[in-house]
Amino acid sequence: MNAASHRTVQQLACQVANSPVAHRLLPLVANRIRSVLLFGRWGKTTMTPPTKKQEAFARAYVELGNARQAYELAGYSQKNSLATQQKEAHKLLHHPKVAPRIRALQAIAHRRAEADYGVTIDSVTRMLLDICESSTTRPAGKIRAITSLAKLHGLI
Repeated sequence: MNAASHRTVQQLACQVANSPVAHRLLPLVANRIRSVLLFGRWGKTTMTPPTKKQEAFARAYVELGNARQAYELAGYSQKNSLATQQKEAHKLLHHPKVAPRIRALQAIAHRRAEADYGVTIDSVTRMLLDICESSTTRPAGKIRAITSLAKLHGLI
């Protein structure tokens, strides 16, 4: 929504309400709703967006699916041991600014995949089940397909 249409919506809402108080409250309510839509949280104050590193981590995590690699790619310290990097990456995954951003980016990626390629969770599930049930697939391939199915549906 551009600034002109945003102002038009505010003016229209104020005319409907016909109250000077509504005119002052509307921008605050609009900012709060925008914050909820962007960050998925309704708090006492509007939430600040993630930092540049947190945003880079969220984008890398959605692309790679690996928190530790995303941690490195986002520019966080590589001097730490692998165990420390994994712990810090796990903390970032659950950070109040990062977790909602990851969910939002994943939703965008899912919509793009569906729109561009017709790929949905159901279609991938069907493909993996076909691999599992195929008589020509080797046992190791079937195990990988089963593991992928479990990950896809959040079981592991």
